[in-house]
Order: sequence, then C-alpha cells, then structure tokens
Amino acid sequence: MKIALSQTQPIAGAIASNLGTHLEYIKQAVTMKADLIVFPELSLTGYEPRLAKTHAVLLDDAYLQIFSEVSSKHNITICFGVPLQTEEGITISMLIYQPKRALQIYTKQHLHPDEEPFFMEGNKQIWLEIKKMKVAPAICYESYVEEHNKIALKNTDAMYMVSVAKTEDSIKSAGFYYAEISKAYSTTIFAVNSVGLSDDIICGGQSGVWGSDGKIKGQLDASHPGILVYDTETEETQKHYW
Repeated sequence: MKIALSQTQPIAGAIASNLGTHLEYIKQAVTMKADLIVFPELSLTGYEPRLAKTHAVLLDDAYLQIFSEVSSKHNITICFGVPLQTEEGITISMLIYQPKRALQIYTKQHLHPDEEPFFMEGNKQIWLEIKKMKVAPAICYESYVEEHNKIALKNTDAMYMVSVAKTEDSIKSAGFYYAEISKAYSTTIFAVNSVGLSDDIICGGQSGVWGSDGKIKGQLDASHPGILVYDTETEETQKHYW
C-alpha cells in the first residue's frame, strides 16, 4: 500500500480555499499512485478551536460530495479533519471516504484540556481496511494516551494513522514517542502535520513515517507544504513540495 501524508498550510476558516488545496493534493497523490491520503487535524478549516462554532461542518454540506466522487473515481481513500456539528455538540473529527463505500467518521476520543471548552469527545475507535491492511486513526493529543495506543494497536495488526497540528518542537518530541510505540507494538506509525499559523502557534511540519523497528523511514521538512508518499512493501518514499 502507498500512503500519502499531506502537509498543508491551511487558511483559518477559509473552507472553500482549503477544499481546493485538498483536491490539489489528492490529484498529486493520485499521480504518485497512493492508495490512501491523510491530512492534518482540522485540515479543512485550519486548527482554530475558537472558530469551530462558526465554521462547523455539517454532513449534508453539498461541497463534501466531491470527496466521495474523487475517491471512487481514482480508487483512493481520503481522510481529512473537520470540526463536525453533531446533535451533542461540535467534535474534532476525521471524515473518511473510501471508494464505493459509505462515509466513515472517526472522532477524537481524548481531548487536550485546552480543547475541552470548544469540543465534545468521541467514544469509539474504528479501523480501516485498505488493500487487506488495517489502519487505526488517531488525532493528535490522544496518540500519546496509553489507553488509546493499547485499544488501537494491541493484538490488532494495525498501522497507526495520526493526524496532528503541532509546533516544530512538539512534533520533534512526538517523533521520539512514536519511535518507541512503533517498536512496542511492532507496527508502522505515520503522522501528518500542517505548516504555518494555526491558533496563535506556528505548526512545524515534519510529517513522517516510523517503521516497526522505530526508525524513521521518511520525513518532510518543518516549513514547506508538501506530500510524502510511503510504500509499505518496499519502504521507499517519494516527496513533492509546493
């Protein structure tokens, strides 16, 4: 399987512009023959908790339909982040479009304390199956929560797909943790971060892949938008920057 990590630079609250960027990245991932493309946390709106209420996404928003169409047309699984309006409140969610399948939604189960005033927690782990391989989603903070690691990875044979919004120092620190977790569970971890200003911080990119030996297999830089494609069979990587 080929996995594309989309290191975007979202514009706060600019859904139409960010949607166009998503489609541009998906087009590039298709040319690189990716089977799965994943975007950073809250990628469609930018990581802006204080704007979540005014920019929350509804599942019946017409502009989302394009992702289903593109997924099926190009046989690619598309995962991106939104603040999702539900009956209970707004959640940090990942919308997952797979070819000719019903939409799946993964919602962050463990919120950072700073997020609690703005969002509701989810309560269910899901696993994706792509080309006979299992993938367990995680969103940022919860990927450091031992309980989440165990449920998602222990005896599941799943890879860990982590979508984050982190500073340069934070993602460097996370890399050491992902290296240990990948060895502990004998699995591959791939984490995708954004770049640029988000919620008064500068996100520090460095989207990357950690193999089951704990070694980094490929990584983007800290400041430029780009795509990293990782081949799970050969462990080879390709990069494309904008």
